[in-house]
Amino acid sequence: FVSGRVLEVGSGGGGMSRNLIGVPSLVLTDPRPAYRDLLGRVFANFDHVHVAPLTLGEAIPPELAGERFDTIVCASILERIEDDTAALAQLHDLLVPGGRLVLVVPMLRALYGEIDRSIHHQRRYERADIESKLTQAGFAIEALQPMNALGIPGWWLNSVVLKRRAVPGIQARINDWLTPWLRVEQKLGIPVGMSLLAVGRRAGQARARGDLAP
Repeated sequence: FVSGRVLEVGSGGGGMSRNLIGVPSLVLTDPRPAYRDLLGRVFANFDHVHVAPLTLGEAIPPELAGERFDTIVCASILERIEDDTAALAQLHDLLVPGGRLVLVVPMLRALYGEIDRSIHHQRRYERADIESKLTQAGFAIEALQPMNALGIPGWWLNSVVLKRRAVPGIQARINDWLTPWLRVEQKLGIPVGMSLLAVGRRAGQARARGDLAP
């Protein structure tokens, strides 16, 4: 789903950004100056990568005024925004006609607990929530894919039942070891997960674009 001129919302230390480096043009954003400085150093050798300030839900900064993108990647950010519907409309306006929003959000309201609160999550989403909010913001939905059903019992136990503010280290490592099974989940079509991948397209004809390099 990722191609052309790409904007990443909330790049942080650049963990996901490294997987986007093969696109023709990449703009990394973060509201925090320290992280923008870090991103500038990490990607200093890539002429097609630029760093800009952006706080989702607030006014578009001068550095991005008038800019439009083929793809916007927004992972683990929307759930922190008070007015998430307005934020989705803002992202819609930053896309070219036919452009895509690739969104990842935490799934299942029943899992909301102390860990969510400690990392400033205002909510978790049901599938119908995201479908409705994307549609309201003007997107046509291309994909809705739950991810990581394996993590549900551990998150529920730690965050909801035991009210811990973090998953214990050994449990986190076990979850990492089980990551290859996520491919099996996708093949089985399990209808729930810890997270939800949602892809929305802005109406209109997409212009020619370069594909993500392997």
